[in-house]
Amino acid sequence: MLMISEVHDMKSLFRPGLLLAVALPLLLAGCGDKEPEQRTAFSQFLQTRIIDKPGVHVPKLTDEEKKAFGDYTSHYAVISDFGSGMDTAVQPLAGLMQKGSFRSVSDVIERRADLASVQKG
Repeated sequence: MLMISEVHDMKSLFRPGLLLAVALPLLLAGCGDKEPEQRTAFSQFLQTRIIDKPGVHVPKLTDEEKKAFGDYTSHYAVISDFGSGMDTAVQPLAGLMQKGSFRSVSDVIERRADLASVQKG
């Protein structure tokens, strides 16, 4: 048979446990994951600012977009760095493309210096 002091001790043991059981889900709900919202914002940005627009362009992110994307900002940095690298690699060809295409063998001979500079990079 339990004595009154033992019952009182058991009640005092369960109160902190009950408090923890009620408070823990509330605390976890407050630390909610924003990943779904960030993923949606990132997908919408890619669709409207990159995919839907013709040509090759990689816009810079605003501070507001960086905040909205969360961890996806580092994913976009990969795209941005690749775009910058491609721009640098293709830049020597831009001058040659502006001059027009070759229409004859004499064009190739006349632009030999241009071709050599493009080959050197």
